[in-house]
Amino acid sequence: GGAGLLAGAAGSALAGGDGGLWSGLKRTSAACLAALTVAVSPANFYMYSHGAIMVGAGPDAPVGLEFHAVRFVAQILILGILTGIAAPPGAAAGGDDGREEPAGGA
Repeated sequence: GGAGLLAGAAGSALAGGDGGLWSGLKRTSAACLAALTVAVSPANFYMYSHGAIMVGAGPDAPVGLEFHAVRFVAQILILGILTGIAAPPGAAAGGDDGREEPAGGA
């Protein structure tokens, strides 16, 4: 499932690569997992706002604020990592790679 895709994408990112099919698969997997992370975020907010109870995980009481805070930070970190992996090679934040373009075009 998703854990296998995440492990494969993370392992490939750590191992580096020369591009090709594996690079495309890695970027596609990371983009899909990032979309899944965004898709479940409203459910996590709903759990926070409606006092979710996790039966069997301890006392049957609403989940503590610490749980929601840790999950929120984890989602932000995972989303950042996945979008970084999914970005095409050479893509820089803001589109500026620091090089000056020669006057007069190419």
